[in-house]
Amino acid sequence: MIDPHRKIVAFIDEFGDSGLDIKKANTSSHFIVTAIIMDEDKIPDAERRIEEIRTKYFQTAEIKSSSVKNKQPDRRIKILTSMMDIDFAIFSIVIDKSKLVSEGFKYHNSFFKFCHRLVHTELYKAYPNLKIVADNHGDNKYILSFIKYVQKQQFGGDLFNQSSFIFDDSKSSKLIQIADFIGGTIAKGRDKTVLSPDAPRFYDIIKNKVIAIKEWPNNYPSYTYEPQSYNEFDSVIAEYSLRAAEKYIERYKKSKDIDTRNRMICLRYMLFYFRNIEPDKYIPTKELMNRVKMESQNKMAMQKFRSDIIAKMRDDGVLIASSSKGYKIPMNVNDIYDFVNRSNNVVAPLISRVLSARQQILLATQNHVDILDQQEYANLRKLIN
Repeated sequence: MIDPHRKIVAFIDEFGDSGLDIKKANTSSHFIVTAIIMDEDKIPDAERRIEEIRTKYFQTAEIKSSSVKNKQPDRRIKILTSMMDIDFAIFSIVIDKSKLVSEGFKYHNSFFKFCHRLVHTELYKAYPNLKIVADNHGDNKYILSFIKYVQKQQFGGDLFNQSSFIFDDSKSSKLIQIADFIGGTIAKGRDKTVLSPDAPRFYDIIKNKVIAIKEWPNNYPSYTYEPQSYNEFDSVIAEYSLRAAEKYIERYKKSKDIDTRNRMICLRYMLFYFRNIEPDKYIPTKELMNRVKMESQNKMAMQKFRSDIIAKMRDDGVLIASSSKGYKIPMNVNDIYDFVNRSNNVVAPLISRVLSARQQILLATQNHVDILDQQEYANLRKLIN
């Protein structure tokens, strides 16, 4: 019987870069994060076996995927085959950067955040006692940003003490070297810089150890989601909200009006966040404002953002939920209630104050002066009467 409280370690390494210009010869077409997962008590035996493999195939050097060229497929096959009797599992995230040019890729930090969410939700959910070991080379932007991401999540205690997240040197960590080699092998079937016709042969060797290789962007249809991923996912509300947002973008995509274009930037970011990052989380107002500022070079005050960006889109039929945490595309009825409650907390006191002033003036003038007796206030009279 498997002990649910056993200590699990994930050794993580990355393949590729986060460069935006994928047409450059040396820029990777994919960004791949690979975790080698195993029980902590099996690490010593694994390291002894890996040392034997390293000595046999790499002599005094590290085990590195880049050391085994495409013209040496048989050598890679022998190395992979020799690794398969070690007790570990493989979890990998593969980002196809070529598919992100038109939409999500310009949100550089966001696709990192998507990676973080996958690792966070998948690995920590499966292994509550997880320890992560990562290479400590200086340019490891993914791992550094991953630490910041997970620190914000709702965990008890200090997640990042020495027992739960540590850096190690790939030269001394044999299992990080395995993560490098497996990640590089997965890249052989995907990345333009290392593509190999032998990739199917390589995958056939490792497939029994693969827990999952998560591809991003996903290939789900525009309105197809996985309700089991979220406890209160209402597909009717979500699909209607997404359609309303997309219709707005389609209607105004050719507009040259500055405010309209700023609304499009804001709405596209909310759609991207909903589909690929965290559909159940609100985007902080300042994050949305910074997105608009970054893409349009237009700085605006908070009140202008709320009145000229958010309010105008709502006036035009876009459903936008809001709370003290920020804004989002509604995912379920509770998101709509958040908006109604927030509006009620603002509108109800204002109406109550207007009603009180009206009553006082009516009393003082013996009903001769009704401050709402103007055509401009017809809608307000309907709400109060």
